[in-house]
Amino acid sequence: MCLEGTKDTQPPIVVRLESKHHQELMYLTFIDADGEVFENPNQLIENFPSIQLAEGIIFLMNPLDITGIKELMQEENPRGRANYSQRLEVENFDIIQNLYQLYVTTRRIKANKTINIPTVFCLTKADMLEDLASLYLPSDFEPSLVQLDDVIEEMRLVSEDLLHFLDEVDKRLLNLIEKRFTNF
Repeated sequence: MCLEGTKDTQPPIVVRLESKHHQELMYLTFIDADGEVFENPNQLIENFPSIQLAEGIIFLMNPLDITGIKELMQEENPRGRANYSQRLEVENFDIIQNLYQLYVTTRRIKANKTINIPTVFCLTKADMLEDLASLYLPSDFEPSLVQLDDVIEEMRLVSEDLLHFLDEVDKRLLNLIEKRFTNF
């Protein structure tokens, strides 16, 4: 069963992080907005002017909003064990394209240049993908992974698997990410 997505844009949550060991102060802003807010760059600027100033982006992507994954899920589940027919008006492809346009419009980057802000693309509802492909998606890190380097290596392997999977099912989206973002 699929949970309903965000219906109305929620006010941003701002978290202030301070370090006892460094003089740095950092703010994390979490924005939970329905996909329709991302329909055009002007609406983004109006609703979330701080996006253009971000020093990093974590982009959560619902697999049902990625055309190739959704089609594969429907093919693999013809009897409808779960309802995959729900679809947002705006696909992740369009959201990424509009986010890029926001950076061009606000002159944060020049047209045809890539966004070099560190960006993480995360697939939500990853448990839905386990049956579709031979992906290794750990629910948690093994207790033996006590060193940070081991955890990072584990994350890198999962990331590579997901990139290969995306390359197989929706190359158009992967090409857009590679074309628009330098550091992802």
